[in-house]
Amino acid sequence: MDQHQFVVQCLERYECLDIIPGDPNEGLWQNAHYPAPNPEGDTTIPMLFDDHQQQGLYQSEEYGRCCFWIGDTRRFLTHGPFVPNWFELWDLYDKWSGEHSIKNLKKAHEEKNEEGKSVNAVKAGKKRHEEKNEEGKSVYALEMNKKLHEEKDKEGKSVFAVNAANKSHEEKDELGRSITAMKLNMQRWQNTHPDWPPFVTSPGALSCWQKARGIPTEFRVRLPDDFEVVTVTS
Repeated sequence: MDQHQFVVQCLERYECLDIIPGDPNEGLWQNAHYPAPNPEGDTTIPMLFDDHQQQGLYQSEEYGRCCFWIGDTRRFLTHGPFVPNWFELWDLYDKWSGEHSIKNLKKAHEEKNEEGKSVNAVKAGKKRHEEKNEEGKSVYALEMNKKLHEEKDKEGKSVFAVNAANKSHEEKDELGRSITAMKLNMQRWQNTHPDWPPFVTSPGALSCWQKARGIPTEFRVRLPDDFEVVTVTS
């Protein structure tokens, strides 16, 4: 796994789940320096906290130096959700974290709220999304999303989206099928809206099913990977 492949997967997941990058209702967002870290690059993209920590670890491996805030990344590794490459991420953390960086980050994020989150990080995230439009959506998040897709190809499609989609499907199995697509299709998500049945299917199919019925796509939950759909016949 490298940072580019990981970023593409994250952006595809956001789009699949109808998550607008920067929407504070989805959790804590951070501006990730991508594709180059600071100070080599000044371009950033919004990523959810847990995703940003992983991206920073992969970026460190590419640039051969620490490209993450050690306190935040260590908190993710010790308190965050278990992710498939967890052991690889720990190895990268041990490889690129340094004692001097630990001291600086500990001082910057030593004040925590009742949820154990850095007060400075939370304040920065809230301030960035204070301005809302008439629909109550973050103006910053919408502008960032628009900026990502400004450049168009001859067919009027977003160059960023097309490149991201192409890159995410580069890895193929022995039959020439996209590994990324197969993994997404293997996931099972369930509708949780109380007025509709608990329909279970892949993330993309569930989005289509919910949109066709006017159900907000936040009414969903991912099921365990070993979940099996049982068909009951009479």
